Amino acid sequence: IKQYLTQRYGDYVLFSPPLKMTTLILWLLPLLLGTAGCLLAVIYFRSRQEVRA
Repeated sequence: IKQYLTQRYGDYVLFSPPLKMTTLILWLLPLLLGTAGCLLAVIYFRSRQEVRA
């Protein structure tokens, strides 16, 4: 079944797709979004502390 679905719809239907150039965005996007979220939180909280002081 997995082989059929992969052949028909591609690697993105797998829960854990293989690391290839075509699936690289699937692996990097969560890391990039998490990093961006942490940076935005740090910037937000630092700017709030500067306003209070």
